[in-house]
Amino acid sequence: MKAARSCLVFHRRWLGALLVGVSLGTGGPSIGSAAEPESKSPALAEIAVDGLGWWDNRQMRLALQRLLGEARGPTMRANAVEDAVFLLMAAIAEDGYLQPTIGTRITLEDGRVLEFEFDHELRTLLPRPMAATRLELEVDDGVRFLLKEVLVEGGDEAMDPEMARLYFGFGEGLLVGATDRVYNPSKARTSAGRLEDELRRRGFAEATVLQEVASRDDEKGEVVLQVKITLGPKWRIGEIQVPESTPPGVVWPNLDGGRAGVWHGGWQQDTAQTVRRAYYQAGYPDVRVRVEPMPGGIEGGSRQVDVKVDGRAVGSAKSRGVALSLGSLGCFSASGYRVYGDGRDYARHRVSVAGPSTMGREFADGLREL
Repeated sequence: MKAARSCLVFHRRWLGALLVGVSLGTGGPSIGSAAEPESKSPALAEIAVDGLGWWDNRQMRLALQRLLGEARGPTMRANAVEDAVFLLMAAIAEDGYLQPTIGTRITLEDGRVLEFEFDHELRTLLPRPMAATRLELEVDDGVRFLLKEVLVEGGDEAMDPEMARLYFGFGEGLLVGATDRVYNPSKARTSAGRLEDELRRRGFAEATVLQEVASRDDEKGEVVLQVKITLGPKWRIGEIQVPESTPPGVVWPNLDGGRAGVWHGGWQQDTAQTVRRAYYQAGYPDVRVRVEPMPGGIEGGSRQVDVKVDGRAVGSAKSRGVALSLGSLGCFSASGYRVYGDGRDYARHRVSVAGPSTMGREFADGLREL
């Protein structure tokens, strides 16, 4: 109890000393002296958004203030006002509202108020010069465009059409709702690109996916999207060419498992990483690896692709630097190291839950061979 009281008294004394120091220090006004008036920066032009709901109005206002940056000073020029309308229009379009109208109420520096209306074509031009101290944006988002149907043509060999439709957010199931079926041109292009990447990962390196609007009802907001898939031949790995000689200590990995397999970007990256690891283990920390496909002719719907794999160490001498090779041990950290050019794993001595480790034989600098 006494200890608690003494601690409380100490904290009170410390707080009092801190307050006295603030009042008497050089950073604040001294006792008996008049405080110097602080210079205030001019207020920035105001922005208000309405028509999206309380929360979205606030979020959009903050986003516009951040995106306009230096263009929003004590006053806003006509270009800044038009930029704000464009940014707001683009944000609304992301949610499928492709034909909104935005009314603007602009308060000028001299007190006059101007009103203009912008549609989705953004043909309205503001008078110049302009110096606005306040901008009010009234949003009428209009109809929301949703996908009514996605028609998939081609690509049956690689993917079921129902699976392809899911890339565009259209399909059957409890997890597919109206939000997933929102249509805007940017989202449709992104979906087509993702589908194309998946087809190429499955070995169709020449696959293309084209999407276009088959029909669009501006009153109901219904869009029918046509997706055309062209697969091309499937790329199959033929011969794998490797260097005839390697630097001292480098054991070239066996890549024969990739023959007759499917070529895709993931296999290319995995192969490069495997070769790079072989150089690391031999003591070459800096290596350039190239995995280059050499497409051949088409036979039976497949294209044979020979692959040239090459690795080149930067610098002729091995590095004897130290690098991490082990992770954590229990709830204590155990730093592990690999000495390049030696090929052996080492762990620096640390105390763990079980106490100091004694396994292995000791080397210089407190390192132990595992």
